[in-house]
Amino acid sequence: ECSGDHKDGLPGFLKWKVFRPSPVMSNVRRIGQRSLTGNPHLHYGSAMKNQLATHMLSLTGRPDRATDRMRKAIDLAITSADEFGDVTVDSRHVLYGLIREAEGVGFHVLNHLNLTRLQLDSVLSIADPSSGNSAINVDDDIAIVMRAAADAATLMNHNYIGTEHLLLGVVAPNTQSVKLLADLGISDESVTHEVRGLMGYLP
Repeated sequence: ECSGDHKDGLPGFLKWKVFRPSPVMSNVRRIGQRSLTGNPHLHYGSAMKNQLATHMLSLTGRPDRATDRMRKAIDLAITSADEFGDVTVDSRHVLYGLIREAEGVGFHVLNHLNLTRLQLDSVLSIADPSSGNSAINVDDDIAIVMRAAADAATLMNHNYIGTEHLLLGVVAPNTQSVKLLADLGISDESVTHEVRGLMGYLP
């Protein structure tokens, strides 16, 4: 993902835009539930996982530019939500997917910042009792993450959207993931700095 694609220069800061998501496809219903719900009887199924992944990637505006590692991270985010018994896929699951992907730039940045899967396990496994509603949905902050990832790729003059861009989306404002990282002592500035350094944008 850092294979020498265009590196004409990254601005000193990234201007994140709050993106208003388009209506979720009819068979992925938003129920307005933002917290982890812990439904041990919920299983997404392969068809639903594929629909969720397709929808999430479409929110970038250019799903064709997503790398295989970025797609894998999204698949693992959805799988993680399923395994935790959550009816809502949100930005915290995307963060978890980047950790589980374990090969891309996004993972290496998080690893260098000493974030571990065990730390995320301890947070995401604390779930509220299930409300009994099993409708599977995508949180609004997923749209923020995916749009910000696409914007980051554009700002970096990259013709692909990789895990490094997805991680920059994860630390965009107004996402649950950036709040979770802050609670763990990792700032959005430190993540951006590490990505820029690893991609060769720092002197």
